[in-house]
Amino acid sequence: MSQRKLIEQNNLNHYENQLETYNNDLELNEQSIEMEMSRLNLTDDNDINEIIAWRGEQEELEQKRDTYKKRYHEFEMEIARLESLTKDKELLDSDKLKDEY
Repeated sequence: MSQRKLIEQNNLNHYENQLETYNNDLELNEQSIEMEMSRLNLTDDNDINEIIAWRGEQEELEQKRDTYKKRYHEFEMEIARLESLTKDKELLDSDKLKDEY
């Protein structure tokens, strides 16, 4: 066998071995995914997509909750500020003020 043919044969063997390695890895990963889906009681990709959608909704709700907490805190601070401004002061009845003007 010529040198060139020998190199080509070695390259071919190498690529075939690599392909077999990748196929084995792929099969192991698929088995691992199936085992994990079974453990989580998921039957198909639709179940996974539902979880992903639910997770997105959960994150959106958490962001809304955080925004609400921030605004609530801002309102508490404003109430405290207004209370400190009006402390020990006589406040007029707002209905009377409306009637006077």
